[in-house]
Amino acid sequence: QGLRLPQSEAEKIKLQHGHALTSVIGEDEYFLVRAFGEDKPVRVSRRDLVHIINARVDEIFELVVHEIKRSGYDGLLPAGIVLTGGSSALPGIRKLANQVLNVPVRIAQPEDLSGMVDRLQAPAYATSVGLLKWASLMNEFVQVPTSSRRGATRPLSQWDWSSIRNFLRRLLP
Repeated sequence: QGLRLPQSEAEKIKLQHGHALTSVIGEDEYFLVRAFGEDKPVRVSRRDLVHIINARVDEIFELVVHEIKRSGYDGLLPAGIVLTGGSSALPGIRKLANQVLNVPVRIAQPEDLSGMVDRLQAPAYATSVGLLKWASLMNEFVQVPTSSRRGATRPLSQWDWSSIRNFLRRLLP
């Protein structure tokens, strides 16, 4: 049935008390939460919470396995996979991913950043930072035509897509 929490509160609970593996959580671990419609905080078993999280994460990884097989890449990922996003910081997720996917797994961590980067170095921002770094790199390889107005760009239809496509092909195994 879940904990009947608003999305933002559920995310906080997941980060504070969650884990991907049920086996490492003791039977006697509890925390308090104010469920929707309740006047007083309710005592919740951490093991019950982790059961919910484990079931969803396992289901997602099974879908990933299915998608890898469907795409024809089954057995062709010797370097493994990289987990990104906020949930990749969930304790135990790397081990569970390794068990279900049966490939090496690592957690993304943005690197080589300068400036105000404390928050950006979390796995939650790995995809965004990676895309920005990729766009910056692509800017060196692909001429993106600009109009005479400063800072304005032409439509995507006028970009050099063959160069972009060739660059992306070089990234594939």
